[in-house]
Amino acid sequence: MTVALVAVAAFALLSVVRGEEIDRPSPAHEVSALIKQAYPYDPAPAQKKEETKDKEPDAQVVTMERFTVVESMRSRQLEEKIKSADQKMRDERFSISNGGAILKKDIGRTRVELGTWPTGAGIYFLKITW
Repeated sequence: MTVALVAVAAFALLSVVRGEEIDRPSPAHEVSALIKQAYPYDPAPAQKKEETKDKEPDAQVVTMERFTVVESMRSRQLEEKIKSADQKMRDERFSISNGGAILKKDIGRTRVELGTWPTGAGIYFLKITW
């Protein structure tokens, strides 16, 4: 089908370039007709809706007491921050096997820690971060 569409479009363009007048429909109309032949559209019949204006509702309206919706996102974020701070304190806690800070001091943006941090190259006793 695409070959036929391309052939129709090419023939129409060549005849227009040569200055010939076309007595037949334009390529767009021919392509549209080919597409409609290949894929016919058959809409489903419309269904009539029953009129519900005169009918009474089957069930009664449910009324509930007022309640307030509380945004729990802030409380979840607070809980996550507390958990991460607790985990950070547990990770930084000094132990003989893993090392850690014995003494910490924050001076502005600089943090000075005294402790042991075993690494592959050796052991650090003083750590300064800024």
